[in-house]
Amino acid sequence: MLPRRNDAGSVFRYIDWPTVFIYLIMVFAGMVSIYAASYDFDNASMFSYDEFSGKQLRWIGLSLVLGVVLLLIDARMYETYSFPVYVAVVVLLAVTPFLARDIKGSYSWISLGPMSLQPAEFAKFATALALAKLFSSYHFERFCQLCQGSHNYFPADYFYSPAK
Repeated sequence: MLPRRNDAGSVFRYIDWPTVFIYLIMVFAGMVSIYAASYDFDNASMFSYDEFSGKQLRWIGLSLVLGVVLLLIDARMYETYSFPVYVAVVVLLAVTPFLARDIKGSYSWISLGPMSLQPAEFAKFATALALAKLFSSYHFERFCQLCQGSHNYFPADYFYSPAK
């Protein structure tokens, strides 16, 4: 069982701030790269929403807000809904070829009004969440204990054996 962490102060206390700082530098460098790649001499504004860099800035802001919201959600919520989210995303992936329209020869984008989304991107998150739940379960730990002495069946154990 995971400890409660509803206190916002406790969430931000355990953040790896140097990594966040490096991430923000890389995001800013990416925005500058997009601005440089799509530079328009007539309309040279990095923050204009008519430019690609302005649209990127909007998504950067949205992702930062979403990241803070995800940090504030209790960890048990992820543990509870990991498998239902995974099943829902697999169903969404199965119906995508029937709902999607042709965008540059690919039927992998679902149009929702002015924006499009690619369900495969959500599948990455859902798969990671479901595998984390599976790997943390008691049954999986018991399976790993049974497999520890069986190098003949799992050759990858020869290359990765934790120090005892």
